[in-house]
Amino acid sequence: MILGVEGDPTAVKAERQVAVRACKRNGAFAIGKGVGVTWLNERFELPYLRDVLLDHCILVDTLETATTWDKLEALHGAMKKSIEEAIAEMGVAGLAFAHVSHAYPDGASIYYTLVAPQVNGKEVQQWLRIKKAATDCIMQNGGTLSHHHGIGKDHAPWIKQELGENGLALLRALKKQLDPEGIMNPGKLLVSS
Repeated sequence: MILGVEGDPTAVKAERQVAVRACKRNGAFAIGKGVGVTWLNERFELPYLRDVLLDHCILVDTLETATTWDKLEALHGAMKKSIEEAIAEMGVAGLAFAHVSHAYPDGASIYYTLVAPQVNGKEVQQWLRIKKAATDCIMQNGGTLSHHHGIGKDHAPWIKQELGENGLALLRALKKQLDPEGIMNPGKLLVSS
């Protein structure tokens, strides 16, 4: 876990002390500021690393969800399994790993990274298989389609399951009221519902 606190120096000191005490009570130990400083300085470089890996036939992608604390561990285990099985179904071995990216009193966001060799000539099918397996797993295990990446065309097949009939009707009514000409993202989210 990387812990960072920002703001007024007096508040930062107090909040950090409370957080560090809670971590120590739960078996954590401090390894210094280096990891946090490195993350802060390099966090925006990862998308460029992904592009380099893709250029070398390595599939790298991320996805995220959120759920309540009581469902978090089961969802995480099921997600890791579903992603790695979907990768294996294409005849290659890969990894799925995750971290909690945002934590709240009632739950957290889990952020997954997956890595696998690309299946030559079937790269799109490979990604679609993994995306479907992961998203089906999210929906079956109490997760939400997105925590902060947003919901769009890639998630459209699951929007009805996410929102339910009433939520979908509300979304359609909002779209009709705010975009009566249908010019904003036409056919992207509501087309398959």
